[in-house]
Amino acid sequence: MTNLENLGGPISIELDPRHNYVGKHINVEIVERDNDLIYHMGNPHEDFRQILTEVVNDFFSDTDTFGIDYIPEMDNFSLYALNAANDPMGNPVHKAKKFLALLDQTIGVINDSLANR
Repeated sequence: MTNLENLGGPISIELDPRHNYVGKHINVEIVERDNDLIYHMGNPHEDFRQILTEVVNDFFSDTDTFGIDYIPEMDNFSLYALNAANDPMGNPVHKAKKFLALLDQTIGVINDSLANR
């Protein structure tokens, strides 16, 4: 094991800035990494990948700079928004939270319509 006293000074670890969004149907951690945003979220709906793709397309008008990854062991989705920090339309985290509010609302409407069948 390394003796940390021999490294010559204090050790610091820098974590990527993180933000949370807690909605009625989704809980999301937003991570800022370089110019990208990474959304870590659970799997709140059986058709979540399709819902997520449609809401990304509706809110951002395209899906070219987005990627979706699913981790089955954790039943977790990660949405990657590439170059989100370079968006000239304002604060990317503020815009991300508006997007997540729309996603949360959409899941609520779908769940309500399924419950009323």
